[in-house]
Amino acid sequence: MSVLLVDGDNLLTIGFYGVKNMFYKGTHIGGIYHFLNTLRRAFETYHLDKIVVFWDGLEGSSTRRKIYVHYKENRRQRVRSEEELNSYQYQRGRIKQYLEELRKTRRV
Repeated sequence: MSVLLVDGDNLLTIGFYGVKNMFYKGTHIGGIYHFLNTLRRAFETYHLDKIVVFWDGLEGSSTRRKIYVHYKENRRQRVRSEEELNSYQYQRGRIKQYLEELRKTRRV
């Protein structure tokens, strides 16, 4: 059985900031598009049996910083607007909904 483990937050972030010009009815969907398209291509290319997506918890990387104080210390902090945060959370929620629906249909 071939299984792919995916860091959901990382994959979404790459698409969210990388596919900036993809909109549907005025709503930015670049993260959703990139995320689902990447999983589809991986599934087809590597003939996977299963893809498992995991997400950061409520405190995200702050828990990792408590364990290892140098965690991501050289990364610059990105200032995000409220609109950007809302868009990210919207896309994250939609992806989770889509994945849950896919999971349900695969069990049938």
